[in-house]
Amino acid sequence: MVDGAKLTPLEMRALMNEMLGELWVASVIALTDHLGEELSIRYMRPRMKVNMHEGWHYWKERLKLDDDPLSILAYLMHIGSRAGGLVSKAEMSEWGVALTVYECTVGRPDREIFCKLHALAFDCLCEAMDPEYVDRHVKWLTRGDPVCQHLAIRRTLSSDKWFDSGGVIMLLTEPSVSMEQLLEVGSWHVSSQWMIVVQALVDAVGSELALSILRPEMNKRGRAAGRRLLCILNIDQDTKGALENVVAFLHELMQQPTEGRLTKDGYEERVASCPFEDASDEVHVLFDAYIEGVCQAVEPGCVLTVERSALERGVCKWRLERSRHALPGP
Repeated sequence: MVDGAKLTPLEMRALMNEMLGELWVASVIALTDHLGEELSIRYMRPRMKVNMHEGWHYWKERLKLDDDPLSILAYLMHIGSRAGGLVSKAEMSEWGVALTVYECTVGRPDREIFCKLHALAFDCLCEAMDPEYVDRHVKWLTRGDPVCQHLAIRRTLSSDKWFDSGGVIMLLTEPSVSMEQLLEVGSWHVSSQWMIVVQALVDAVGSELALSILRPEMNKRGRAAGRRLLCILNIDQDTKGALENVVAFLHELMQQPTEGRLTKDGYEERVASCPFEDASDEVHVLFDAYIEGVCQAVEPGCVLTVERSALERGVCKWRLERSRHALPGP
């Protein structure tokens, strides 16, 4: 890392989550613009269901949560919401769990899809605990309510049953895990959610059309991220080695060990791991477009070529070729 970057490991993880979150937001908007909200959710539900079932078991063990199912649900709903930047509290009664959200970073009246995706995730998490439980989204910030509120309750019970219970067994107002663990949950959540959105669009319209829809947006987001990284590193485009420094910092941000060298036409490196190594080809192509955008913000007109190893899992070779003629900005 160059001297201009004075970020702590926790700040690095938070920045990584924020950048991946921008990919998720852009992809959700593109998905719903082409399919509409309800059809988008229909395509996302099967993959969300698998993701939340895996997450239930993984985070229960990883965070060393109690064996009581309702308390696990309360902790995971609360920790997940806080990891996603929501200001919330969770309450558990004998009838279920209530999650109250006071501030949301993505919900807005013209894009209720983000609120609906929170409800979808919570509903699938409820199902991971017990198929008899569902999430009921009873209050909406986007519809004028003072809060958003989700009730995880048996599907045979009315929402009034929770409010009539009269006894809160457990109240969670602050994250019950360390900041490091909270950011780890955030990384898992935002990366997996982005992959789910991409695959939903692929399932709906096919790989070729999905990539034609998403690739320009990923490149655009990458260019914006590249300009931001230049500011963080306190360098500009004309600084000698600017491209190499930004790429090296980006790899450190994404926790990718690399070996790089200058070439006659640009820069080449071997990347030893990838945060999306288990993802589909489409996710890799879109992440490449994002990285290329980052590089083009530093050196307009450069081209990124990625070769993936067929023998070593998660290993690829990046080749950045400089152009003598700068391309116009976005």
